[in-house]
Amino acid sequence: MKTQLPLDQPKGSTLIVSLSMIVVLFTLAWAAFDFSFFTGRNAQRINLRQQALAVGDSALELLFAQFKDGFNKYGGSFGNVSPDRTYFKTYLSGTTPLRVPTGAAFLELAKYFPGVNFPSARLDQSPTKVFTTYAIEPLDSTGTVALDGTCVGVITNTPAGSREGKAYRYLATVDVTLPAPGGQTVTAHLSRMFEYQVKSFLNFAIFSNSYLEIHPGPSMTITGPVHTNSGLYVGAGGGVVTFTDTLEGVQQPTTSGSSLAMYSGINQGPMVSGSNNSVASDPQHSTAG
Repeated sequence: MKTQLPLDQPKGSTLIVSLSMIVVLFTLAWAAFDFSFFTGRNAQRINLRQQALAVGDSALELLFAQFKDGFNKYGGSFGNVSPDRTYFKTYLSGTTPLRVPTGAAFLELAKYFPGVNFPSARLDQSPTKVFTTYAIEPLDSTGTVALDGTCVGVITNTPAGSREGKAYRYLATVDVTLPAPGGQTVTAHLSRMFEYQVKSFLNFAIFSNSYLEIHPGPSMTITGPVHTNSGLYVGAGGGVVTFTDTLEGVQQPTTSGSSLAMYSGINQGPMVSGSNNSVASDPQHSTAG
């Protein structure tokens, strides 16, 4: 009797192998898609953060201008020259003029807030709420935010160690929040220390409100800080004048073609001699002042 061999036996194994390959290929495709989606989302968040940092940096520059304006408008009295927390909070919340930026200052952010009249929108309020923090806080003598809101002055010294004045320091803080994909947000925190210095002219060896000219006979040394609210000139044909401390002045144009004599007379900054030229216009000397 003849026995017949089965012909279709391998078919079940082939089906299992095919299904396994489909599952593997699907898994690889899904992993590639998930990785691509994850990378794209991270790239978007990184770009958003960079944009938030740029907006925050611009806002800090505006805060610095408002910091100086706030000091100019501060009606202090003798012995009270540093505004407290309440003053700056009231100053920054003012509406005439409006001091917190509006969308007009950052029109590139309008795409994140469709349906909003972005140019006129306050960025510290809903519906934008871009600036979740926009503040200037006084610091105490240790450099931390003052708990009582009062700024404490710190004594400053010149490079030579003599007393120069007092520095009042404040911490400007900006938090910028932008909407991110998936209903999330990206926040950038930026801060910078602002300083307001009070100096007495009695602490200076020489303090001039106008042009300051020095015409030495023999060489001379001036010990202590020297300041002029205009140009500083060193006289013609005399000896070497040595400044041992801070030297401050307003840059002036060179007055004549004989500037080389002054430049060659600089032995070690800040040492000056030569003809009648502006010290402040000398790049070597300006670094010493």
